[in-house]
Amino acid sequence: MNARDRYPLDENEERHLVANMALSQGLLLLIGFAGAIALTGLISGDWAQTVFGSAWIRSIVVSLAESPAQAAVAGAALALVLLALAWTCERWALRSASGRKAVLATRQGVNGEMPRLPASAIVVLMVLTGFTEELLFRFVLLGLLLYGFSLFVPPLLAAIIAVFVSSFVFWIAHVRYRDFWSSALVLALAVLLNVVYLATGSLLLVAIAHAGYDLVTLFAERRKMVREPDYFHGKIPNSIILDAIEQAQNRGDSDGS
Repeated sequence: MNARDRYPLDENEERHLVANMALSQGLLLLIGFAGAIALTGLISGDWAQTVFGSAWIRSIVVSLAESPAQAAVAGAALALVLLALAWTCERWALRSASGRKAVLATRQGVNGEMPRLPASAIVVLMVLTGFTEELLFRFVLLGLLLYGFSLFVPPLLAAIIAVFVSSFVFWIAHVRYRDFWSSALVLALAVLLNVVYLATGSLLLVAIAHAGYDLVTLFAERRKMVREPDYFHGKIPNSIILDAIEQAQNRGDSDGS
């Protein structure tokens, strides 16, 4: 028996969840491209060439294509470091009642549905997520912050401030993580990714690490669903997106009336 057999996911929910995640990542990708244009324009000072040319595309390609084999190996190694950090954080969280409650609470929302998607959908979505989020948060946001702070403070101080501001924004963007342990983990992961990106300039490296971390985490949770006798310890999430759509429709109907 696998997780999809043990905890079947509503077919409509599955389609909406995949579509919602794909659309969300598509939107982030567009924002990332817009940010790359802005970053390239600020650095070069030639906005006409940046907007109507391909300089911003080249900057992304260079960050992806430089030493791809080394970036792949380093990205896999970094993913293992991130996973070890997550495992350690969860072990510490499970030692306390509040920590155990927080861990179980994360299973009651979309986090409890995503591991039950088809394996092919998980792979495609997490690879896309790894690239889009690293493009936005590392390549664009960290780059813009570093450029801006460097105008007023020494480079090293600018880098430190940029790392922590970017990490905080990354935590804010992941709204489902608000307890102490998950907040500490997300912030730590963001700081590590930021530092590695600043040290290497490789978007490919951090994208591989991010995607690898997400993939292993989801498939590990998928395995836990089978091995643990009562994984959810309560209501099994099966229609988070559908319920949200229904609530939005009901609000629309009430506003219209």
